[in-house]
Amino acid sequence: MILPPFLKPGDTIGITAPARKVSVDDIADGIRLLEAWGFKTKPAPHLFATQNQFAGSDEQRAEGFQTLLDDPSVKAIICARGGYGSVRIIDLLDFSTFVKQPKWICGFSDITVFHMHLQANYGVASLHGPTLYNLTGSRLNAEAGEAFRRLLT
Repeated sequence: MILPPFLKPGDTIGITAPARKVSVDDIADGIRLLEAWGFKTKPAPHLFATQNQFAGSDEQRAEGFQTLLDDPSVKAIICARGGYGSVRIIDLLDFSTFVKQPKWICGFSDITVFHMHLQANYGVASLHGPTLYNLTGSRLNAEAGEAFRRLLT
């Protein structure tokens, strides 16, 4: 199993929404927490797009994720939310750059399709853990948040 490099203060975490739509308010607390831990955050293109229950069209969600996969400044990607939609874009993604410079992919629920794809096809570890939506005080207790931070670092 290939482990992506662990994060250091100052590293950039990309934020993508490959499934259900999110609003700025949905993820603001999660962004503040990541930044309080010393990380920079970088939104994917179309992060707040909307098409029915999705965070934009399949093509927009795939483009946003692909941009972060290919960006060498992004050291981890946390999915904004689960829901449904990731399975609709998995075949639109190109992991060839990613496998040369693996990075942590984080999330759960619908995001599991990415974890399984990375493990089955490339042997790259990922983190089945909270989405950005769940990194808020009302949805995540301090102990779980600290455990997630330690896993990333």
